[in-house]
Amino acid sequence: MTINKVMSNNVKSKIFDAFNNYFIQFSDFNYTITDKPQDNNIDIYHYHRPNIETKLKPNSIVTVHHDLEDTDPWLHMDKFISRYKEASHIVCLNTIQQQILKQKGITNTTVIPHGYKDEIFEKKELRSYNKEKKITLGIVSKRYPRRVKGEAYLLELIKRLDSDKYDFILVGEGRSKDAALLGQYGFDVEVFNMLPYDLYPQVYKKIDFLLMISLFEGGPANLPEALASAVPVITKDIAMAHDMIKDKQNGILLTGDIEEDALKIDMLHTNNGELFNKLQQNLQEKQDILSWKQVVQAYEEVYKKAAGIKI
Repeated sequence: MTINKVMSNNVKSKIFDAFNNYFIQFSDFNYTITDKPQDNNIDIYHYHRPNIETKLKPNSIVTVHHDLEDTDPWLHMDKFISRYKEASHIVCLNTIQQQILKQKGITNTTVIPHGYKDEIFEKKELRSYNKEKKITLGIVSKRYPRRVKGEAYLLELIKRLDSDKYDFILVGEGRSKDAALLGQYGFDVEVFNMLPYDLYPQVYKKIDFLLMISLFEGGPANLPEALASAVPVITKDIAMAHDMIKDKQNGILLTGDIEEDALKIDMLHTNNGELFNKLQQNLQEKQDILSWKQVVQAYEEVYKKAAGIKI
């Protein structure tokens, strides 16, 4: 079977490049990656930026990579909905996307979340609460100019957290700006604006919790990476976190109310670290997450179905 991965323009994306490379690495199908759809000998067209297209080819698959509630005009639903309705099948990263599309009358959907590289990510050793040691919070994401990753929320949050109880590790392009801000509020912080991906597991081994405070997300990929590394996640109830994170089981679900959220995080220090220990211990158990190989296999089933091949 030959799959044409259609990027719709020539704008380079490290995220899309990595995503497509997993298919080449783990699948026996043939893949061509082009800016515009090819015309000959293609079984399935897989679109990643359908909003740029004027019409989809037959036997087309679309992946919803972004938050359908994002307020960015470029990502407004109106720019996507017509193309979604033309697709043979739509792959969502989470059930929130799936439910939004269902409300629009689109039901030919499957949820396949992002995966993790099981060859490099592994569980860190079990960590117990130590009142003499700061809790290390990690932020692993690029910083965007429109502050979609929750930078304004972070500023309000650190005003309410005790710098004697928490420190930070930041990974991602532009995060030095946040590191400087954290330093002004007395927090110890390590920052890596650029870090080879193969070194990311070392970051997860050093942090106690992943802090994910984005306003909007499709994934993100750092969620399964953290869970695979036995790192609980402190996050808003959005995107893949809605499906993967259970409050006080494998993470902490934030409400968006700064005062309430600061209190929820500070519960990690109460009762001699009872919640801290519970979350760390629970993450030693197997998590319901997919490796990238399993993600590709799930897509292959979607391709077969769209091509009319019996599974």
